[in-house]
Amino acid sequence: MSRTKDQAAAVLPTLPSALRLPSISRNWKHLTDTADRDGWPAANLLSCLLEIEMAERASRRIQRHREQSGLPAGKTFATFDFDFPSGIRKPHLLSLATGEGWIESGGNILIFGQSGTGKTHVIAAIGHALIDAGRRVLFSTTTEMVQKLQAARRELSLPSMLDKLDKYDLIVLDELSYVRKDQCPVLPHCSPVRTTLHRHHRQRAFLRMVGRFSRSRHDSRSHRPPRAPLHYHRDER
Repeated sequence: MSRTKDQAAAVLPTLPSALRLPSISRNWKHLTDTADRDGWPAANLLSCLLEIEMAERASRRIQRHREQSGLPAGKTFATFDFDFPSGIRKPHLLSLATGEGWIESGGNILIFGQSGTGKTHVIAAIGHALIDAGRRVLFSTTTEMVQKLQAARRELSLPSMLDKLDKYDLIVLDELSYVRKDQCPVLPHCSPVRTTLHRHHRQRAFLRMVGRFSRSRHDSRSHRPPRAPLHYHRDER
């Protein structure tokens, strides 16, 4: 199709929007002006416009996944004090945050320690880093997850909810030990959470759990000083 420069300029403002290419719609004018001035080959101009669209789509996708994740805002490695608590090695945490070697292989991670030792911050920071790397993450307290699964089971919509959970690469369960027996009277043998984790372990090996694990407030052992403020256990598979 042959068009004059004026004809092309007349239709260009509407085409990107019609094709749902908002980044190209915002940038085509100054880039085509630059291309005309500097004598860019057509392929260079096209690749530049497409790269901008791809980059901005990726940025919007990451932002959308972050908003949908439920992760605490601001609890990232950038705001984490690696000097506290002791017993945590920065290189190892940053290695976990890449997801390599444990998400695809089906490893579980439990992070446990007494109150105020940074457990939630650590698991949230890992989650934020994985979202930045393009993975889907869901953060929930274990109590909230139990309640949602129980409601879905009562409403006969549990399979649909499990299908939605299948879309996540990582489920983060916080306050794992705070679920009361009256909330889930059959825990741990056939609880909704156990059913969910078993399904994902069986069908989606890359979907794993990071959990906050601390003793119950009614457990007298919770008053004993820990060997270190924060510990983790990695289940290799």
